[in-house]
Amino acid sequence: MPVSTPSTEAVQARVTVADTQVAEHRVTRPSTLSFGDVTVTFGSNPQASPASRSEIPTEIRRQFSEMAERWYLDTMPLSSYVERILHPAYQKILVLGKRTVPLIMDEIRDMPNDWFWALRMLTDVDPVEAGDAGNMQAMANAWLRWWEVSGPEWQQRNGL
Repeated sequence: MPVSTPSTEAVQARVTVADTQVAEHRVTRPSTLSFGDVTVTFGSNPQASPASRSEIPTEIRRQFSEMAERWYLDTMPLSSYVERILHPAYQKILVLGKRTVPLIMDEIRDMPNDWFWALRMLTDVDPVEAGDAGNMQAMANAWLRWWEVSGPEWQQRNGL
C-alpha cells in the first residue's frame, strides 16, 4: 500500500476494534487502513493544536507522527504497560528528545495514553499526585496543568 507524505494538519483517527470498542488517537496520515479485525480511519481535525503550529521542525513532526502511529497500532491490543513503553517506536520517540514534548502534550490533550513515562524522562518532572497514579485521565490532567503553567518556561530553558 503506497504511503503518501503526512500532512502538517493534525487529524483525528477513530480506531474501531472488532466493532465493540472505540479508541481515538491523534495522528497525521489521512487514510484508511485495515489490520485483521482492526480498521483505522484517519480524517481531518479542523482545530490544529498549538504544537502543530509551533517552531518544531517539520522533520521532527513527521518522524514523531510516524512513530506514534506505529506505536498506537502495534500496542493497541497490549495490556502490559512495560511492553507498551519498550516498543521500538516509543523508544525512537524518546531518542528524538525534548523537541517531542509539545507533540506528546498534544497527544495526551487529544486522547490520554501511556505517554507519561516519556514525559517524565524528557522533562525530569512528574506532576502526577501519588493518588492519581494509574488514573489515565487524572494523570493527563496533571500533565496538562503543568504544561499550561510551566511549559513555556520549560521550553525556554531547554531552547525550544
